[in-house]
Amino acid sequence: MSLGQQEQALLALVEEYRAAECSRLQAEAETEAAALLHSARREARQRVHHAVERARERAALRIRGAEAELDTRRREHRQRLGWALLRIARGQLEEALMSRWSRADSRRSWIEAAAARALASLPAGPLMVVHPPDWPESERSTLVSRARGREVSFRADPGLRAGLFISTGGTSLDATVVGLLADTQAVDAELLAGLGEEAVQ
Repeated sequence: MSLGQQEQALLALVEEYRAAECSRLQAEAETEAAALLHSARREARQRVHHAVERARERAALRIRGAEAELDTRRREHRQRLGWALLRIARGQLEEALMSRWSRADSRRSWIEAAAARALASLPAGPLMVVHPPDWPESERSTLVSRARGREVSFRADPGLRAGLFISTGGTSLDATVVGLLADTQAVDAELLAGLGEEAVQ
């Protein structure tokens, strides 16, 4: 083999080595690039997944907060409505009591109940009955007849519109409209029971 042929063979061998090395490096680079791309995609998916999860958690927190606020507002609305109904019911109760006092038959029941309660709960002694100025004198005899021999005196009070205030020796029974409504907690409890438990919840 001549020198030129040896050179050509050597050059061909170098070229073959270079081509093989380039192919190998190209394959490695492609494999590495594919691995990097796969890893980058996986990381990107994970980042997106975590971002979506965080966004969902934030959205869920906002939704729970909004639901809690809505529940609070509904509860406050029900309470305001309940208290408004209670105020109306108190006014209607007072009107109903005034109406009962204005009717002779229901007033007679009121007087009998007040007399029975006074005689059962007040100590012995003369009774002072404070009444509205327009209370008919003819109805006083009912109270006197139930007094079982106790002395009964009467005094009209211009500020009193309905009911009786019966006292003896510093102890009294307030059967006036104001007295009957004085225990606001008990009255409100009765009214709420009538309105329904959910009225002010």
